[in-house]
Amino acid sequence: VPAGKVQWMILSLGINDAFSKKTNLEEYKKNIVSILDLAGKNGVKVIVLTTIPYGENLTSANNRKLIPFNAFLREEAKKRSLLLADVNRAFAEVISKPVGNGVASSGYLELFFRNILL
Repeated sequence: VPAGKVQWMILSLGINDAFSKKTNLEEYKKNIVSILDLAGKNGVKVIVLTTIPYGENLTSANNRKLIPFNAFLREEAKKRSLLLADVNRAFAEVISKPVGNGVASSGYLELFFRNILL
């Protein structure tokens, strides 16, 4: 995050980050805090994104594993007064509603552009 060269940064939790055997939640938190501290120190504005759900079964073990990662990002964004695009919550809202043949993807882009930035 070089000073003066970057004005905005999008920080996005990837599903691979959450499911990596090399990364545990505490290490992830430490890394995110370091990134956000550096961005703040250099005057970079940050938009924090949560991850999309892992498939359309919102109660699956994989989606439950994402809960603490996304909760941390929400808390950190709020604590630092950063913009938050809660992609996980928005997609979950769409997935939970029946759409056509049960595939919610047709509503994703519309939802993202209309409601995602909080």
